[in-house]
This record gives sequence, C-alpha cells and structure tokens, in this order.
Amino acid sequence: MRGMRLIWQLYPPFFFVLLVALAALTLYDAASLKSVYEHETDLHLERLARVLAFQVLPYDAATPVGRYEEIARKAGRASSYRVTILSAEGTVLGDSEVDPASMDNHHDRREIREALAGRVGHVRRFSFTTQRETAYVAVPAVRDGQTVAIVRVGVDAKAAAGAMRHVYLRLLLGTLLVALVAVGLSLLAVRRLARQIEAVKQYAEGYARDETAARLPVSDSFELAGLANALNRMGARFAARMEEILRQRNELDSVLTGMIEGVIAVDLDARVINLNDTAAKLLSTTRAEACGRTIQEVIRNTSIQRLVAKTLEGSGPVEADITLFRDGERTLKGRGTVLRDGAGRAIGGLLVLDDVTKLRRLEAARRDFVANVSHEIRTPITSIQGYVETLLEGALEDRENAERFLRIVHAQAGRLNALVNDLLTLARLEQDQSPARLAREPVRIKELIDDALRICEPLATNLNVKIDANCDPDLRASLNAALAEQALVNLLDNAIKFSEAGGGVEVSAAHENGEVVIRVRDHGCGIERQHLSRLFERFYRVDRARSRKQGGTGLGLAIVKHIAILHKGRATVESTPGEGSTFALYFPRD
Repeated sequence: MRGMRLIWQLYPPFFFVLLVALAALTLYDAASLKSVYEHETDLHLERLARVLAFQVLPYDAATPVGRYEEIARKAGRASSYRVTILSAEGTVLGDSEVDPASMDNHHDRREIREALAGRVGHVRRFSFTTQRETAYVAVPAVRDGQTVAIVRVGVDAKAAAGAMRHVYLRLLLGTLLVALVAVGLSLLAVRRLARQIEAVKQYAEGYARDETAARLPVSDSFELAGLANALNRMGARFAARMEEILRQRNELDSVLTGMIEGVIAVDLDARVINLNDTAAKLLSTTRAEACGRTIQEVIRNTSIQRLVAKTLEGSGPVEADITLFRDGERTLKGRGTVLRDGAGRAIGGLLVLDDVTKLRRLEAARRDFVANVSHEIRTPITSIQGYVETLLEGALEDRENAERFLRIVHAQAGRLNALVNDLLTLARLEQDQSPARLAREPVRIKELIDDALRICEPLATNLNVKIDANCDPDLRASLNAALAEQALVNLLDNAIKFSEAGGGVEVSAAHENGEVVIRVRDHGCGIERQHLSRLFERFYRVDRARSRKQGGTGLGLAIVKHIAILHKGRATVESTPGEGSTFALYFPRD
C-alpha cells in the first residue's frame, strides 16, 4: 500500500511554523531595539543635562541672563542637541536654538513639572517653538535642598527615527537571509530523515524473509508503512528465540570486559555470578576467587554489602557512595539495579562501581579555588566601592580626604590587578604543563640572579633590607630565562617583605648532584612546621592579615612551584620559627 511520502507530511507544516516564528521574532526584535535605542538616548540626554546642571548650580539671581544663554548655546553647539536652561518658576533663561525672550513660560510643561518635583522628566512631543517632534529630558539643579534651576536637553526624534529605520532594514534583510537558509537546511534535513527511514527499512528487510502472525500497525506514510512491514516480518522470526536470548544476555552478557567501571553480577542470594577485571581490582580479588561466593565473603565493606541488599530488595535502581581503604582512600560511586528474565522475574542484581576519587578531589579543589578567588577579589572590590561611594556622596569637596581615599582606591586597584595577573600567569602555566614544549636555552645563573636583584632592588631599598648574592660566574643551566627569573623574583619579593628593617637576604647558587640549586634565605620570623607542606598551595597564607598588609596575592609560591615543575625540577622550603626561612629552586643542569 502506497501513501503520501514523508517529506510532504513534514516539510509544509515545518515551513509554515518557521515563517511564523521568524516573523514574530523580527517584530519582537524591532520593538526591543526601538525601546533600547530610546532608553539609551534618554540616558545620554540625562547625563548631559546633569553635567550642565552642575555648571548652572553656582549661579544665583544676580547672574546675568546672558550667562545662561552662553552656557546653553555652547553646549548645544558641542553636542548638536537643543539645550534649555530655566528658572525654578519656569522662565526660560537660555536656549541653544531660540531667543529666550520669545519663549513662553514653561512651568506647565510635563518634563518641567517632573523636574520641579525633584525627578528626572522624560517626554516626547511636538515642539511649537522648533516645529518638530522632540525628545526632552529635564533635570533639576538642586542647591541646599532647593531647586534653583532646571536644565532641559532635547533631540530631534525624527532624526532618531531615521537611524532606527536603517537598523530595521538591516534586521529585515538578516531575517530574510536566515529564512532562506533555514528553508534550504530544513528541506535537506527532512529529505535526509526520509532517506534514513528508508535505509532502516532496507536493513530490516535484510533480516526478514517470511511473514509472521504478529504485526505492527501500518502507517499511511510511504516510508513508515514499509518499515512496519519489514519489522513485522523480522518479529516473527525472532519471537521464538527472545526468551532464551534475554536470559543468556542477562546472565552472561551483563558483564562487559571492556568497561572501565567495575561491574558485579549477583544472584538472589547475593552470590557473585560474574565480575569484570576492573571490579576484581577494586575489590582486591580475582574472578576465580569471587565467583560462587557471597559478597560478604568477597569483601568486608558494609557500604557495598548494603548496596547489594538494597538492590535485591527493591524494584528500581539504587545509588550509594562507597569508601575503600585499600592502597589509600578511594571513593566509589555505586549503582545497583535488579536483573530480570524474559518473563520479568527478578533473577539477581547488577552493581556498577565507578572510581570517582580523582573527580571528587578535583571538585573539592575547584570549590576551594573558587571560594578563595571570590574572597580575595571581594576584599579590594568592596574597599574600592566603599570609598568611591563616599567620594560620590560629597567627599570630593574635602580635598585632603578625597586624595587619601583616592590613594586607597589606587592601592586596592593595584592589588586587584596583581591578583588578576597572577591568576592569568598561573592559568598559562597550568595549560602548558608539558616540559617538552618549554623553550629553554643555556643561561648563566649569575646573570639570572643579577636581573632578579635589579627588579627587587627598589623594594629592598624602601624596606631597608640588604641583599647579598653568591654564585659562580660560570654556573649554567638549561632554562626558560623569563620563567626562571619570575620564580626567583617571587622568592626574593617574599624574603624582602618578611625581613625586618635593617635585616638581610642571601641568594646563593651551586651545582649539587647533577642539579643547579638556587637558594633564597631570609632572617625573618620563620614559619611553623605545620604550614610548610601547604605553603605552595594557591591562596594559602600563614598570616593572612600580614600578607594582605604587605600586598601579597597568595599565588606567588604556587607560580614558583609550577615553573619548577615545567623545568622538571622542584621547589622546597626549610624554616625555623624566629630564625628565618630558606626557599630553594632545583633545576636540571642539562
């Protein structure tokens, strides 16, 4: 039986829906663009009006009217907008386009009434003075809580409409282009779907040769009708074998040897039917030892035993987190489901164990990193916002406090910039973790130390810290000079900051056991033993208050560690409280 082809059933409705959707989207976008454009225009006019209001604010009743007209005309010429300055009674004091003496009192204008009420007045209307549609924004000039003047800025609405017509035209052209492309692609997609269904029919007919009693409903679609006929022929042939195949598949094929997850099949008595190599490794056993034994005998882990029991008791999937203490602590994600035969009877359970140890550690590290970054960034941002708000609220008039606040804002912005730069540096180092791709060349260690000392010299001079260097001029190593210098500068920066005024820092380099070792030693307060193992972690601080006071970002030593790893080396620290600390960089000599 032949029916209508699938392409003619799908394509016309799809084409109609597509056109309707594009038309609706175009109208919505046009309305949205107009609204956004008008809103941005009003904001721009309001900003200009507020600036002019500040210029008018110092003037009083004794100010000549010509001064107001001069301000209005200069602002109008500079901005191409109509600028009007009015008194609190609505009298026009100055206008950029019209002689104020020829203008009526504007006290009854809606935007003026809004401004006199202490609000920003917005209105679009026909101006009888300029004989054109105009968008107005009026703001009050307030002194000592009283409105002393009103500044109104207007723009020709017809010019704005002309600009929007250009945008509408481009939007319409873009929509038509999208419609044409979508129509073509949809036609190809529908035709491809029809071909796929036809291919499935041909594939099914390859397995079916005889008719059977069981039949599928035949669709009026040409392709689906052929598919139903083919599946009807296939169904009869496989029906007799289905029950046997299902049992064998549930019992024998449930364990897939190629899975990276651990898979265990148990019967209703919780005896192991089979398990794959991954599961055997996780449970520290073998297939031969585990098969035929209960799960309690295979492993003495209450979490796994409870998961098996819940799986056999329930009718749906169950999940549980499992912790194993073999070869260190490991976290597994366990999932269990009931195994059923062809008749739907439960014959056992299937457990899938997924080792998520690394994933959980990464999630914990990510949470800690996000929390630390958020905390470190929030502090300078909060400080900057607070002082800027103070300045905006009137502290700008107090020059001494304003300068002090601005210096604090500048310092906090510098701190934020340093934090972002260190984060970017750390991200770049982590992205290129392959030492093989690192560009290296023979470098004189003495020159490397001298370059780092020149960078740190201003800080050392400012804090009255003396730096001594001791290095063989002929000592060399294959390094990336820029990265190695950055690591050494970070160590020197820390050593200088944590040294007392008048103290000293020693830098030395030597060849030891096939490695070049650069040591930076300070005589500061030292570090307690419990902090040493975590000192190279991101944002880890021994004394947070002191670190922030000295301007540290908490990322310097983490950058040092990654630079050392990229060179196939390492970074170490030794410290004694009250005596100082020694940081060392180990680089392969070749």
